[in-house]
Amino acid sequence: MQGENAVRIMRTHPKYLFMPAMLTVLAIVAVVFTAIYIPESYKEVPARAVVFGVIALIWVLGSFKRVFTWISNRYVITTRQVVKLSGIIWVNSHATKIERISDVRSSQGWLDRIFGCGTLHLINASAGGLDAEPQVTLYDVPRVQDVHQQIEELLEALRRPDPLFNQWNIPGMQVPIQAESLPAEQDQKHSVRRWGVGGHE
Repeated sequence: MQGENAVRIMRTHPKYLFMPAMLTVLAIVAVVFTAIYIPESYKEVPARAVVFGVIALIWVLGSFKRVFTWISNRYVITTRQVVKLSGIIWVNSHATKIERISDVRSSQGWLDRIFGCGTLHLINASAGGLDAEPQVTLYDVPRVQDVHQQIEELLEALRRPDPLFNQWNIPGMQVPIQAESLPAEQDQKHSVRRWGVGGHE
């Protein structure tokens, strides 16, 4: 939107790739073990090829989907909205306006605390109540506490624009305020400077 700036663009934490990494290590160990302990012409049956095929199939089924998901998913936080993007060729997006967020919650497990990531829950203002289910959930968010605080600050800035300056109180966002939000004396001076009438300032 006009006057909107990107504040943070991020992927999920690399912790999401822990399982594919472990499967890759196990697959390499299995390949080496097979190459050493199974002769190439064992009983005239291509045993190596069968074992290698099974190892490759397990690795693809256990890792490919998770790696592709990590590559294709992105989180974008702007001065106006939080956007979830997924896909590489065909990109799907789900945007939540910050002004409609009534509550922001974060949670961390013991493994999340080690890696410094966590889950972020965004509650829509229309849900109501403290026990409302989150409308948007961001998983494995890097530096989740910093992101939580940043969304809270953006939300507070949108709720409380500063009437004494010609911009919203959001870092990097320049949006002119409406004339009716100015006090009467300042509005008169503003109209004098704009139209050049009414005598000297």
